[in-house]
Amino acid sequence: MLEAISKWIPLYMSGAIEPYYYPKKRDGTFSRTIFVAPKKAAISANSLGPMADNITNILFQEEMAVESLREEFNAYLDMCKPLMHIFTYKNRNEYFRSLNEFEKEVENTLLKGSELSLVTMPDNVAKSILERSRVKNKKELMDYYYLRRENFFNVIKSKKITEIIRVDHVLNIKNGFSRIPYAGINSLSGITYTPSEYKDHLKNIVSILKQYENYNFIIEKTTSYVDYRLYVKEDLGAFIKRNQKPYVVFATKEANITAALWDYLNLSSKDNKSDKKVVIKNLQKLIGELEEVMTP
Repeated sequence: MLEAISKWIPLYMSGAIEPYYYPKKRDGTFSRTIFVAPKKAAISANSLGPMADNITNILFQEEMAVESLREEFNAYLDMCKPLMHIFTYKNRNEYFRSLNEFEKEVENTLLKGSELSLVTMPDNVAKSILERSRVKNKKELMDYYYLRRENFFNVIKSKKITEIIRVDHVLNIKNGFSRIPYAGINSLSGITYTPSEYKDHLKNIVSILKQYENYNFIIEKTTSYVDYRLYVKEDLGAFIKRNQKPYVVFATKEANITAALWDYLNLSSKDNKSDKKVVIKNLQKLIGELEEVMTP
């Protein structure tokens, strides 16, 4: 699924494609395909179950026939819902609003990525990163950060949040190669953690693990960088973020995609899971190693 999304990214980035789906039951026996270039031509095809490779495609160029197929296409489109919303830097305010609504929902949550999360970042680190950035609206971004933190802590009071994160190697952190989590703001995308900031972020994760039973942090066993950040709420929806340029975020509420991503992350959490005490011990070990390399 992620590979397919990756190959379609150039077209999605153009803003020329909007995917929709029919939300109600389909029998799967008959299939119907229509391509329409209004006032020019149309192609129509019908198939029966297993005969998809042996169907007849009919080209229409007569004006009334093309118009009739256009009306049929639009009538079906009216019965459909958006399969996913696509966000780029150009519509980042819409992305912020959608993400806020998503994070307000109190549901069990799974997240997998190659960077630490913005919601577990302590205040001093968020302020330090913004101070080093060239963004002008620092107050607005801090308000956005506080809002996401508030949503996060509201959820873990009653529902489980599990993060599966690839924790960076101490040498990468020391040399300033550890990326901050992409927050939908391109001007922050080139900034990396200082060793002190990464250490403080890890300390805050340990503090949250000790304080909240519903929060779990799983250290991803694979060390390779993952291109996508997957963020799923059970039976609700998912956000899929591309971690590299061109940055793009996909949001969906389609039940089958949500269930597939949830099951994938659930299996991943079981494959990587360790006792919470062991996770805390491993994080504290990395914190100690960072303190050693930071010592003059």
